[in-house]
Amino acid sequence: MTWREGVRRAGRWLAAAWCGALALGILCMALAVLVQALAVLALALIAAMLLLPHPPAWYAERGGEAAGVFFRSLLRSAGLETSPDVDERAGTRSSDADQH
Repeated sequence: MTWREGVRRAGRWLAAAWCGALALGILCMALAVLVQALAVLALALIAAMLLLPHPPAWYAERGGEAAGVFFRSLLRSAGLETSPDVDERAGTRSSDADQH
């Protein structure tokens, strides 16, 4: 083995070690960001439980109702679903107008 081959081989090992160290550093930073995000989420949940006027289940129920109304309106606007309650309300309005 010549001197140049030895230097090249050592340079390759040094470059591989440097890339590994950088990859390990990026992995550690990603893990730290994940831990921080989970900590912020935990603090937000604790603050919500302590400061909101209603229990979390109440908000979940209201959110579910709102999501249902939103998706039903999307389906109705696309013509994929007809809503009997809208038809009934429209029918009662027209019958109320006929009575007056």
